[in-house]
Amino acid sequence: MKFQHIYLTTTLIKTMIHQPAILVCVFILSACTSVSQKKNTIPEDELLEKELAAQKNAKYGQNIPPIEIITEAKKVADLRALIQQKIVEKKKIEAVREVKNFTISKRYKNGDKTVVPAILKILQSNDAEARHTIYAELAKDFEDPDSYEISEPALVTQLLNGITNATDEEAAVQCAGITKLKGAEEQFEKRLLSGKSTDEGRILFWLAQNGKSKIAFDYIDTKIRRRTMAPGELEKVIIGLEEYKSSSDNVIRKRVGDLALFIYQNKLIADEEYEELKESGFSSGAAESVLSCLFECGDERVIPIAKDIIQRKIRIERPVLALIRLEGEKHLDKVYKYLSSEEDFYTGLGIVESLDAKFISDKLLREVLIQKAKDKANDDMGIERIIKLYKKNGAEKYLKDPHLVIKDENLVNRVAALYKFSLISPETVVQELLDWGLIVNRPSENMLKEIARESDNHPDAVAISILEKQQVLLSFDTETDMIPVDYNVLLGKFAAIANGEFKDVLVYMDVKEEDTESKYTITVVTNKRAYISKFVDSADWYNMALVKSLLEKILEDCNTQKKFVSINSGDQTSMYIYGNPVNINLFLKKYNMQSD
Repeated sequence: MKFQHIYLTTTLIKTMIHQPAILVCVFILSACTSVSQKKNTIPEDELLEKELAAQKNAKYGQNIPPIEIITEAKKVADLRALIQQKIVEKKKIEAVREVKNFTISKRYKNGDKTVVPAILKILQSNDAEARHTIYAELAKDFEDPDSYEISEPALVTQLLNGITNATDEEAAVQCAGITKLKGAEEQFEKRLLSGKSTDEGRILFWLAQNGKSKIAFDYIDTKIRRRTMAPGELEKVIIGLEEYKSSSDNVIRKRVGDLALFIYQNKLIADEEYEELKESGFSSGAAESVLSCLFECGDERVIPIAKDIIQRKIRIERPVLALIRLEGEKHLDKVYKYLSSEEDFYTGLGIVESLDAKFISDKLLREVLIQKAKDKANDDMGIERIIKLYKKNGAEKYLKDPHLVIKDENLVNRVAALYKFSLISPETVVQELLDWGLIVNRPSENMLKEIARESDNHPDAVAISILEKQQVLLSFDTETDMIPVDYNVLLGKFAAIANGEFKDVLVYMDVKEEDTESKYTITVVTNKRAYISKFVDSADWYNMALVKSLLEKILEDCNTQKKFVSINSGDQTSMYIYGNPVNINLFLKKYNMQSD
């Protein structure tokens, strides 16, 4: 299965799994800190060998530590009581720590508006460090809900006032920009024009985000042409300049092209930086931004530059599109050349996908599929791109009957199948998930529209998103980037999507670290049984063989036919769906997925 488009949705939320629908008690007790402070006495080669072995074993290995199952009622009850006692003790310690660490800013974010006077008092104090802490903590971050905002007039005013304070400017600008404070743009512009700003680059970055501030653009234009910006600040401003290329104001777009041409011709960005672009398909640096602005907004003066960039093989798609935009159809021969090249076919496809509709002919659309037929791989992602291109340009007759263009039966069948699949509506996806019993609640109309939009209407991506939102599917990175590995948290998440099968579940993990190895004892108490596994590991990967074995034993003892079925993601991400395996396999087959 091709998860490239699915992960537009899932990778963004795979570390923010929904809160469990059932009460799951999860607890970790560690005998030491999460990273051992002991001197490493194991040679580097041996450590590398262990890491590679752990990576290989993580998703598909068979290294399954023994699992002890306790069924004697008294022993299970005693073990449950012991774990609960340790949980209570640990929670007391954590509660004290939380009180110390739960700042007034965090209380404000949690909805406690009574702390606003205290926050204002700190912001008006002479304690610069305390003020900067408030700015940093009030700023919106990835853990905050989309709805988070600062709306109290007095607090907004005080935060914006910090922008004019040289000591607070950097912290205040960042807080106002990332939190989108009402009135921030006007305050940024005033600070910029005052000539007193100590953080111009940051202000210009935030002003450029919507590409609408003419004051900011004029300032950028003047500063760049006068060459009065430090190199580091210049790069930030150039990257911000790219936001203006999408402006609906043609005058602004022309000025963007003119300014990019000035930057290029005067070598404000070193030629080596353009050459370095060859090393990657895309860069977020200043050199990429200059070329983007040149080729999307520049006039006929960029023609020789476009030809030079193509000849040097620095970039192809944008300069070719610029040549076609500026000099017309005579450059379409380049598109046909790239399409006919096995090495550059996808470059040619990318150009066709971005062409103005007036340059897209029936002949060109047919050529795309004709040349795709020469590709031995016949990868689904490439075919899906062609299907989207044909649908966009009214060429669906070639999708309904690919024989009109190609003769390769394998490709004909694949195109027809994927086209038919692309026609599955989000409403159909929902109904099939309900029919298979994989979900029990129909998403609201607004939620389904949002899911479809985020998933670009790909039926498989829509299905995955629905399953995640209804807590039937769990997605996570198999590498945790921490030692010890939090098996207790992961098992708690599995229990949360098991639709109540794990009765009165407690998950407990004890870890003792010795040198570079961690000695784990994992205990799961549920359904009047206790499951205990002891093992030694040194890696930061989940041992999924152990996790799956433990889950299978618990479900077997539940006498349920439902299972956790692993979906092949194509990378180190693990994905599990809970339900009847027969129906899950019907779902996987219908939506072009495979189980591990």
